[in-house]
Amino acid sequence: MNNYRDIIVPRTNFKYSVNLQHDLFEAERLSQYIPLEHSISVLSDLFYSVIGDKPVNSRILYGSYGTGKSHLITVLASILGKGLPEADYNSYYVFCKAVEAIDNQLAKKIRDFIINSPPYLIVPVLSYGLGPGIEFEHIIYRSLIRALHREHLKFTFQDAFHEAKAIIAHWMTPENEDARKRFQGILDKQGLFAEQLMIELSNYDVLAMSRFESLFSEMTFGMSFQPPMRDLSQNLDETNLFIIENGYRGIVFIFDEFGRYLEDYMESFKIKSLQDLAEYCDHRPFDNHLLLISHQDISLYIRPSDLHKIDEWKKVEGRFEPASMVPDKEQLLKIIQYVIPKQEPRWSSFQKKHQLDFKRLAQETATLDVFSPLISEEEFYSGIVLGAFPLNPMVAFILERLSKTIAQNERSIFTFLASNDPYSLGNFLDSHSLKKFTELTADWIYNYFAPILENQQRGFIYAEYLQYRSALNKLNRAETNLELKRSILKAMVLINIVNDYENIKPTPEIFKIILSEGHENIERALADLEQAKIIIYMRHYGYYRFFDASSIDVDALIENTVKQQNGSNFFIDILNEKFIPIPGLPEEYNDKYKMTRYYLPKFAVLDQMEGLKKQKAVRHWDGLMVFLLADKELNSILNLLCGENILFVWRQDSWELVKEVKRYAAIEYLLNKQSEVREQDPLAVEELRARQQEKREYIRHYIDEWARPSSEKNHWVYNGTILYNEIFSQSSLSSFLSAKLGNSFDRTIIINNEMVNKNCLSGVMRGFRKEIVDKILWSESLDDSLGFRKLSGQHAFWRSVAVKNAIVPECDDEPPAQLNEADISRNRIAKQLMQELRSFLDRASHESLEFKMIYDTLKRPPYGLRDGYIPLLLAIAMRPYRHNIFIDLQGNDQQLNADLLERMLEYPGEFTISIDHWPEEKEKYIAALETRFYQYIDANLRKGHRLMALHKAMLDYYRTVSRLGRSSHDLVNEPTRQFRQLLENNVSDYRKFFFQDMLMSLSQDYNGLAEQVALAVAELDSVIDKMNFRIEKSICQVFTLDGNQAILPQLLRLYRKDWQQKAGYAFHFLTNRFLDMLAELEPTLTDSEFIAHLAVLLTGFEIPYWGDRQLEEFYQVLLIIQEQLRLFIPVQDGALVIDRNGQKKALQLSDQPLTQNQEVLKRMLQKSLDDFAQSLSYEQKQQVIVEVLRKYI
Repeated sequence: MNNYRDIIVPRTNFKYSVNLQHDLFEAERLSQYIPLEHSISVLSDLFYSVIGDKPVNSRILYGSYGTGKSHLITVLASILGKGLPEADYNSYYVFCKAVEAIDNQLAKKIRDFIINSPPYLIVPVLSYGLGPGIEFEHIIYRSLIRALHREHLKFTFQDAFHEAKAIIAHWMTPENEDARKRFQGILDKQGLFAEQLMIELSNYDVLAMSRFESLFSEMTFGMSFQPPMRDLSQNLDETNLFIIENGYRGIVFIFDEFGRYLEDYMESFKIKSLQDLAEYCDHRPFDNHLLLISHQDISLYIRPSDLHKIDEWKKVEGRFEPASMVPDKEQLLKIIQYVIPKQEPRWSSFQKKHQLDFKRLAQETATLDVFSPLISEEEFYSGIVLGAFPLNPMVAFILERLSKTIAQNERSIFTFLASNDPYSLGNFLDSHSLKKFTELTADWIYNYFAPILENQQRGFIYAEYLQYRSALNKLNRAETNLELKRSILKAMVLINIVNDYENIKPTPEIFKIILSEGHENIERALADLEQAKIIIYMRHYGYYRFFDASSIDVDALIENTVKQQNGSNFFIDILNEKFIPIPGLPEEYNDKYKMTRYYLPKFAVLDQMEGLKKQKAVRHWDGLMVFLLADKELNSILNLLCGENILFVWRQDSWELVKEVKRYAAIEYLLNKQSEVREQDPLAVEELRARQQEKREYIRHYIDEWARPSSEKNHWVYNGTILYNEIFSQSSLSSFLSAKLGNSFDRTIIINNEMVNKNCLSGVMRGFRKEIVDKILWSESLDDSLGFRKLSGQHAFWRSVAVKNAIVPECDDEPPAQLNEADISRNRIAKQLMQELRSFLDRASHESLEFKMIYDTLKRPPYGLRDGYIPLLLAIAMRPYRHNIFIDLQGNDQQLNADLLERMLEYPGEFTISIDHWPEEKEKYIAALETRFYQYIDANLRKGHRLMALHKAMLDYYRTVSRLGRSSHDLVNEPTRQFRQLLENNVSDYRKFFFQDMLMSLSQDYNGLAEQVALAVAELDSVIDKMNFRIEKSICQVFTLDGNQAILPQLLRLYRKDWQQKAGYAFHFLTNRFLDMLAELEPTLTDSEFIAHLAVLLTGFEIPYWGDRQLEEFYQVLLIIQEQLRLFIPVQDGALVIDRNGQKKALQLSDQPLTQNQEVLKRMLQKSLDDFAQSLSYEQKQQVIVEVLRKYI
């Protein structure tokens, strides 16, 4: 026939779609596998992860459609399961031979496994044909059953579904004639069939289980179905033991198409079930593995609004070791060569005849640099230009990318290459003659994948396809070059869907290559399409896109939205959030002071001036560079443009920028409501995105020019004066800023450490700072190393702040315990700074001061210190007062430590500082309390807050006091009750607690106060003994015992003499308990031990958990017991005697007539017994009645 099939014959035995369920253990899947470097690397990782000894046995393999992940998994499963028939075993060795070329070691390992290792039980998890509501663990059961059946292994799970089937089988046996007839009658009434129900239960159908539960209830007269349940873990344990006995090594669960399963069942899917299976595989002592296969990240299947499931998955995904099938261009193009081999000798003849055409193809593609980074020029020519023919190399590239983007099992790169469907490669070969050199072009690829595009319902691909259809509809059927124009539009939508503009974008050069058309024809067709407003050339980017002529007037929509914007300055927020230029850097100042100060850029309008100045003061900005948006002449507003270290930049046309920002804001607003816009016209959304990009670029360009000192359009203003000749370049701007900041911040201490001299430290440096501050506060002395190893991060931090500024001297001698003025005299600035801090703390000795006062002093001119090292200076200054400094946060005392100083920097206005010097009597009082509660005092806490540590110690003691001690009113006196109340109150001000509250409640002076606390503690410790005494007294009183003798022996004598013969009768249940206890007690128990037992028996509480009322309850129960035993009348003939737990109880029945309610209950019981008719014997009914009676004896 002389067509292309004469020289190119795709492999007919190549299966382009692999299904793990159907293709497992088929020899062809091994023989057809094309080993490529990336896929063999993935296979190697998965193979070794299973047969090796790794801690993680749960994995997830990602790969888009057409990447060969299902084929690879089928090969892996066939190897691990060793399930090929013996006649096909040679396929294993053929496969290993092919793998040798890439990974010789892996090939050897696979051979060794096939020869020497037991197989795994391969369990493909069934993800199709599932009933609604089926749970994940039931899918696992169902899949396991299939796998065991495949291997001819008989095993039964102990679960509800199998138990239900066993019950149905029992009911249906011929021996159970009555049950079978009754069951069949119920089935007929409900229109059900036993055989069908059994099949549905075998498939773990939730609705079938619901129907069975209803049947069971009717068959058993209202009983509920409660099978002996085992969880998945227990069933898997037994399965593993069973398969090991049958020669298997373990189980490999493979869930192919897991992503598609989630698409269908995400609403009902319980991520916890997957987590349980993964944990089982990872931690149980069996060789079990779980492998999930998905074509995209699992989180993408979860609705963004379902935050609970997203959070659940984040917790679980770490259990799965990920792998990806992401082949590169080179590997997939090798697949193309494999699938379409050339037929000799006609191919060589054809190649020689069209040598110039092939060279042209190579030269055109080589200019694009798509393949050159990957392979050599020779490999490119032989492997791709010749190997992929008749596909144009760039068309082959598009095919590979397109297949990954939109392919499905029905249409992928493999179906295109190996089938004879319309517009497949086979169809091309049959329909093109060898007389002409013809390339398979991009429009042919489009025609093949068109059905997938047409069926898209949403997303990026859908939007691109709609643009293509809109463009196609604009074509005039009578115009020239109609087919070429259609081909251009098809190629254009393919390129947009591939979305790899780095390698291929819709340019005239690309269209010429992938459509195999002359340049002139291409340019003419493109010009016609652009003139007809079907496509538009984006000159800024150098490529074409579809002209978004939506049915909505987008410009009018934007302008109407602008008009609806309120009159606020929202556009300023947009500029400050998204378009802020770089700060102004005073380089000379920064070099001199070894730090980074800057003028913070801000956009503002006139009515924001005062607010901006206040904000600058509050936030302690070094300086501001204000880009002023104003529609007034500069001279008319100069008096408003003032402020220390505020530089204004004015531009005549700045209000034009406002208009563009408002349009940008309107576009953002419309895009945020794009679902509403899309409903009217999907193309309008894409047009809005294009306008958004256009506005963004305009605004950025405008601001770049505005921030450039050399721009003649800019006017710089400082303190109401226009700077005509001072700022004209970046260097002059920097010099101006340096001069201004040098005048303002001339007392900044020099910290030559850029990691320290900043406001926001890194996490590591914050950790260093915390260590240093704690050492400053609590070490015995300060020296130039502070105990840190030389050259360590902490050492460098400390020295750069304290030592280099002579705040702490360099010294080899014994360092002083405290610093004095001489220690810091070497540095004038440091001296002034430390004097400022000490002066503040001296004032805090006389009154409570806001921390913000000193913080603002340190941050504002002339100091302008950075937060990074301020805590060190504060700690050095506070060190002499560390034991009597009080820092308050909203009425709550705080513990002095590094964390507190850091928080004070964050919220300086919330903290107050005071220093308290105690007189001798207060010191003795606190010391006495510390001695009393010493065993509970936290020594570290005491360093930072002595009173807080003491209060916490008292609370810790109070927690050891029994509930009785904490609640009793009768067993403690009034001062002790007051002491308890004090400890139970919330305390935030510890000075008020110790020096006011306790003084007012317990004593008139500090000496007496410490003594009163000691008495209260002693009384609280003695309440249990007091209660025991009262209990003993109650027992003696009720049973008329001698209080001078032990109680238990007296009670035991009473029991043996009088009560023992009465123990066989039914009294009040507590009376029977009392008698039972006396019968069982060891006579050697002390009275205290006996009373403890008796207290729990009669009240349900141990004595330490009693309150005052429990004693009265205890006493009343004793009276009941004594009264019942005293008034007991021996049982008459005919009394009912019940054996309960091996003890006979005589029940004395009343001869009073039944009440109405009792009569109703009697009839209900009689009817229930009568309803069972002959199904229960007379004796069986008697047994039921006795069992019920036992419960109430």
